[in-house]
Amino acid sequence: MTPATRPRLLFLRTRPHLNPAADRGSVSLWVAVMAAAVMVTLVLIVDGGAKIRAGNRADIAATEAARAAVLAVGPRGSGSGMQARLAVAAARAYLAKDGVQGSAVILGPGRVQVAVQATERGPISGHPFTVTRTAIAALLVGVETGEQP
Repeated sequence: MTPATRPRLLFLRTRPHLNPAADRGSVSLWVAVMAAAVMVTLVLIVDGGAKIRAGNRADIAATEAARAAVLAVGPRGSGSGMQARLAVAAARAYLAKDGVQGSAVILGPGRVQVAVQATERGPISGHPFTVTRTAIAALLVGVETGEQP
């Protein structure tokens, strides 16, 4: 080794980040880590959308089934057992038509509560997301300001 090259080697030993051979493979490691992070983020976003869709589907089904149950009884409901069975049957028929699981409970004259469970599978992970939503419908009679019958 000549004295002219000695200072250059000493310089590279004390500052390895300036040595091109010391960086070998660091970019491919960074790309691999970033690719994994992007994939995980993509799965979370797309599968999170499936859970949101399940929640929306359950919410809409619960609301509409409760409305169907209250309308099945009508404004002149007497609160008899027959009308309660008619309201529950109307809610169940709507839920069956919509393809979701649920239950209906009569809370009082003109008031029905429907609980619905909807399941959606994540398109990437295949994980099933089950969401439960509840809706209460009360029949109000009137043109401008609804009143309970």
